[in-house]
Amino acid sequence: MPENSSSFTRRSLLGAFAAGAAVKAQTPHREWKPRLGVLGPYSEANLAFVREAGFNNMILGASPHSALDAATLTDAQVDKIKGAIQRSGVHISAFQVTQNHIAPDSGERARHSAYFVKAIELAGKLGVPYVGPNLATSPVGFETLFKAFGNSPFVGLQYDPSHLVWQMMDPIQTARDFADKIFDVHLKDTEIRWPILRRGGIVPVDGAEWWRFRLPGLGSIDWPAFFTVLQDVGYTGAMSVEHEDALYDPPDGEGDFSEGCKTGFRMAYRYLKQYVPV
Repeated sequence: MPENSSSFTRRSLLGAFAAGAAVKAQTPHREWKPRLGVLGPYSEANLAFVREAGFNNMILGASPHSALDAATLTDAQVDKIKGAIQRSGVHISAFQVTQNHIAPDSGERARHSAYFVKAIELAGKLGVPYVGPNLATSPVGFETLFKAFGNSPFVGLQYDPSHLVWQMMDPIQTARDFADKIFDVHLKDTEIRWPILRRGGIVPVDGAEWWRFRLPGLGSIDWPAFFTVLQDVGYTGAMSVEHEDALYDPPDGEGDFSEGCKTGFRMAYRYLKQYVPV
């Protein structure tokens, strides 16, 4: 190859690199900015705590006999709740509604379905985008669910990686496989207590607890890998701490968060903010 051709090639390569760098510098960088929140019962005190602690989202319990009982709230009460939520500045990403849609008794199923319709109507009145029942808990179940609904764009996952861990499934790969169906996220960890598991197996004769739910960062989940999956697909929805860690007084039923419970949420916030821009 002639000398001038060789030098031209080097100049071309250098120029291409420079042009690429310039284009990259001109491309606006979009910061990953999902909402970070907590799951709990509705109260004005809980809304205030959420903002004080640095969160900006809540998933609210809306099952029968809760503060958001869709079957008993009057229009005046709904308007008051809506005003309190708006004043708080807290976004509500979903209702958590515990219903048994596959109860063996047809009458019981009908009652659950009737309440669920009311919960959907309440969500509409309060501007809540998602209602979260528990219908499937594994990749096989997810596939069956979506097939049954004809792959409807209105049916997705409130994804909780912690439940896959104690079932000995891969929460990261499952999130990757169903990333386009993740509408809302629970942030909860699972600790596998290996000394107990190795001694008694998954069905120990003494009923020993070989796994337990923990606050994010205190269990087995690879959170950087999980958040990378969500970043890769551009997920900008909500991710809310579901506090079921018995060591830090998790929410129990209705009412305001206890001081121990608040400590747990604050611990979760300190851990999560190293990965999630808030």
